[in-house]
Amino acid sequence: MKDLRPSVVPAGSRSAVLGDGYEDSADRIWTSSGDGTGFHVLTAVAKDGYRWKTAATLSEPGFDTDTWIGNVCVTASGKRAAVAYAPRTFTNKSEMMTRGAFTAVVDLTSGKVTKLPFPATLGYFSPGCGTGEDAVFSQFTDDDSERNETRLIRVDSARGAAGKTLTLNGQVTSAVPVGRDIVAARGSSLARVDADGSVHTIGETVAVPGEDGRDAADHHAAGGRGTRLHRQHRRGREHPRRQVERHVQRRDARQRGQPEVHRELDVRPVGVQRRIPSPVRGVPERRQVGGGLDQQPGQPAVEGQPHPVPGELRAQGRLLARRAPAGLAVPGEGHRLGGPPISAMFAPGDMQAGYRAAWWNSDTLRTGAKPAEDLFCDSSNNCNPGKIGENDSNDQGKGACELDDPSSSIRLYCWWNKDVKWKDCDDGAQCGNPVHRFDDTYPEQPDGNAYPPRCQAEIPSGTYIVDNLPDGTRPAGSDLRTCGNVSSAGSFTFDFDTPSGKMDLHQIGAAYGNHFWFSHTRKASDSDGARLKTTGTWSLGYEMTQWVRIMVHLPDHGAHTQQARYEIDTGNGTFSRNRTIGQKRGTNEWVSLGAYNVNGKPRVRLSNTTLDGTGSEDIAWDAVAFQPLLGKPKHMVAVLGDSYSSGEGAGDYSFESDKDHGTSEWNGCRRSDNAWGRKLVLPGMTESVGADTDGWGYDAELGFAACSGAMTKNVATVPSGNVPQKHKEGQFNEVLQVDSGVLSSDTTLVMLTLGGNDEGGFAGAMMECSNITSCVSDSFMADKKAIVDRMIPDLRAVLEKIAAKADKAQIVLMGYPELLSRSVKCAGSWYIDMPEVEALAELVNYADAEQKKMVDDLRANSGLKIEYADPVNAFVGHGGCDDPEWINKIVVGPAGDGDFHDGDPAAEPASCLWGLTGGRCISRESFHPKNAGTTGYADVMKKRLGEIGYT
Repeated sequence: MKDLRPSVVPAGSRSAVLGDGYEDSADRIWTSSGDGTGFHVLTAVAKDGYRWKTAATLSEPGFDTDTWIGNVCVTASGKRAAVAYAPRTFTNKSEMMTRGAFTAVVDLTSGKVTKLPFPATLGYFSPGCGTGEDAVFSQFTDDDSERNETRLIRVDSARGAAGKTLTLNGQVTSAVPVGRDIVAARGSSLARVDADGSVHTIGETVAVPGEDGRDAADHHAAGGRGTRLHRQHRRGREHPRRQVERHVQRRDARQRGQPEVHRELDVRPVGVQRRIPSPVRGVPERRQVGGGLDQQPGQPAVEGQPHPVPGELRAQGRLLARRAPAGLAVPGEGHRLGGPPISAMFAPGDMQAGYRAAWWNSDTLRTGAKPAEDLFCDSSNNCNPGKIGENDSNDQGKGACELDDPSSSIRLYCWWNKDVKWKDCDDGAQCGNPVHRFDDTYPEQPDGNAYPPRCQAEIPSGTYIVDNLPDGTRPAGSDLRTCGNVSSAGSFTFDFDTPSGKMDLHQIGAAYGNHFWFSHTRKASDSDGARLKTTGTWSLGYEMTQWVRIMVHLPDHGAHTQQARYEIDTGNGTFSRNRTIGQKRGTNEWVSLGAYNVNGKPRVRLSNTTLDGTGSEDIAWDAVAFQPLLGKPKHMVAVLGDSYSSGEGAGDYSFESDKDHGTSEWNGCRRSDNAWGRKLVLPGMTESVGADTDGWGYDAELGFAACSGAMTKNVATVPSGNVPQKHKEGQFNEVLQVDSGVLSSDTTLVMLTLGGNDEGGFAGAMMECSNITSCVSDSFMADKKAIVDRMIPDLRAVLEKIAAKADKAQIVLMGYPELLSRSVKCAGSWYIDMPEVEALAELVNYADAEQKKMVDDLRANSGLKIEYADPVNAFVGHGGCDDPEWINKIVVGPAGDGDFHDGDPAAEPASCLWGLTGGRCISRESFHPKNAGTTGYADVMKKRLGEIGYT
């Protein structure tokens, strides 16, 4: 059933739900979760309606695990979290549980992660935070160690610095910093640990926590110092974070007249904080609790998690487990706390629980899973069932056990030592039925068909394919999922800079031929990058002496990097050419690396080192293809620049350039199939550049690197500075466009638009003129023209760098059109008046004129083969609000996964708060040419190329 509850407090309801002044509140809530990608720390703040955002994702490279788990505490300021995290598989080994967790401090505001240089226990009580900015991590010895000791490491979270390690005898748990000291539980006592490691007992426990008649928030340290162990909510209410954990302690007891020692499990809640304000609840809801509910007697809990405990279970006349204190809501009759529910992906988009709850034949039988209260109490064990009731007690002499003498200093218990049966599981079918994924009656699970392989190449015949396995190899699989034996026209080899690289090399049965390899990207300058560098090389087994198009096959998953740098040896033994592309395509796809004049045996190589590698993004090695051509393609075209070249506004964006908004993998370059550079029909061609290239034709080869939002500094380095834009806008994780490999001495034509985004020039002008007040003023025009003047030297530097790389190419810089109609006032709730339209048009014409002047100077005085194309006249009568209209007006987004989305950090400058969009963001498509507009642009370029004699 679909969960209809909102994921965020709606904007219109926030004052009513959160109270007046919520916009100014610093209140923050947090939680954590884990999956195969890492352990996630999430936060939400009041002023955003408590919309959840991932502050940080923690993981370490080289671990093959289905889920990362961990424990978190937050410091008193609410700004930082101390985290212990590890692969779930660490719970299988005691030494990893006790001292194997990785540790870090997370800044909940910025998301900065400071990793700490020591491991810690995976116990629920570590780390512990106090009333300041310090946290304490615990580290135990494991069960096989000869020593029984605890190490406590105090960390200053503000600096990310660890203090002196304190080594204590025995087990010390639940340690929290209090002033300069540490307060912790040690056996049955509450202890203070001084900075030098000396331990002082503050007090002994006298009863089950929560029953001693005192508030757990107010304990007194030695010397009469009051120590507040809980935090106050910033607005005066008690802080809503509440935790209930179960503690299991073994205790020996001797019964009068019986020589042997009996053991019992004393299950009790610890650390309960009371006075919980309504409506806050300190326990997860049913869907958030992984597997503890509805578990049948005798069925084990999920690996690494405690067993569930019924709400109130009595045995031997003694209360073994009590309900939580009044005011703490505990859903269900059995409950456990711990990490998130274990789940796994069965198929794309199909996540299923790793734990399946038991089922009963009726609700009555399910209720009967709990034995009757007097079942373990009769005369055979000196227990009086008549004393079991609501008012009985564990206090000495007040329970049902008649051996427990209140005048004696020795406590005796009424042990039960006989078999007992309260349900008929066999003939009566009264017990729960477990749901097993596999048992000895199940056949082996058949292969699924998620991410089916590509068995047919579907590229021009006569193309040589070099696969990633030796010729004749049959990848593992079944008859239901196979492409047969590998057919490879060459060889593929791996080179590892050190043997450690093999640890991070993986293979998957999918993509071309049902097999590919993948690793994770890392920086070459990092120690891990040098140690784990892996390079795969495809070598064609045939000599070639001709022009060849080289393609690479990219898998539909397991390939994410935006900086896969393929190096190409054209047959002379050196890798002299390169091409950098994004690998995440969402489908099995062949992608061209360009056309090359080959003389010998060509090779292609790819390593896992990138400029942005962190060990978190996949990079894949699949197949490479070599397509013989009739000769050099007549037109070797490169399209660079900003959104007016990428085709923003015309729709049909390529997957790799329109994806993953609001994440580290975001790419909003938005290269459109309808971009004017692809629509252009060049001399001697019967179809467009895009159509010929898509069909693996012989007339053209297109290198398309333009990116929506690009400034001059995203195309090449510029004199004014090269600090990346906020949120990596205009380049995202791609390399500089001139470094992408689309430019060379073979290039015949370079086309681009560029400069309008520098210093937010055009976008800032549109926003100012869309306000209620008029933007028309001398200062407005002076400020905006000054931005153009500062942009021109940077654009000049970019064009010079393009000409240096594509030294034989014709370069054409295209200008910008006037955006809005000069004759038709836009209808609706628009604030742009006709005088403002004229001011915007004047700014466009000024920028175009300055660009043309600079181009003419480069051609006349620097000898560059460069021209300028002006689209203004062609767009007269086709601006926004004209009919027919070639330019979008305001478009309410998102229009694609790479577009601005409400809640994304990058959406703030996209004017999500203009008031014109009902709280939604204005799309990147706004004020850009629509499909008809890119056709108009292509016609302008075709005409200009004819005028300058490009053939």
